[in-house]
Amino acid sequence: MQKNLDVCAQANSLRGPLNCEANNKPSELFYQEIISEVQELKEELIELQQLKEEILKLREETSRNRQMILSMGRRRESCGDEIKMRVNAMTQLINDYGGAMTTSSIKKIMGLSKDEFYRALRLAREHNLLEVATNPKDRRGFILRVK
Repeated sequence: MQKNLDVCAQANSLRGPLNCEANNKPSELFYQEIISEVQELKEELIELQQLKEEILKLREETSRNRQMILSMGRRRESCGDEIKMRVNAMTQLINDYGGAMTTSSIKKIMGLSKDEFYRALRLAREHNLLEVATNPKDRRGFILRVK
């Protein structure tokens, strides 16, 4: 009891006259402030947790997108077996016909559409299998020669 009175006396000398019972128990206002700060911290913590989850989802999504872009690039660079077979058949056909043919005659003989033919022609040119020269008789056509 003597200690409580000494503490009250010290508090009164520092802050001015206060109710000694108020010093022993925190006031209701003090509790409300603490509770409101704790609630604000909880809300901020929940918000941070949601942001963290969103960041993790975005990381996963970007990782998936990056892998998809890389695989699409690989698919675009590589050609299928069917096109390789067409190129082989085309070079064999040109060799059989004397080493040079026009593009229109190759398309007719092989029965290829325009897209199929030019896809195979592009692959053959990339691998330096065929030499392409303009056809002097036809302005739009080309003469293909085996290298």
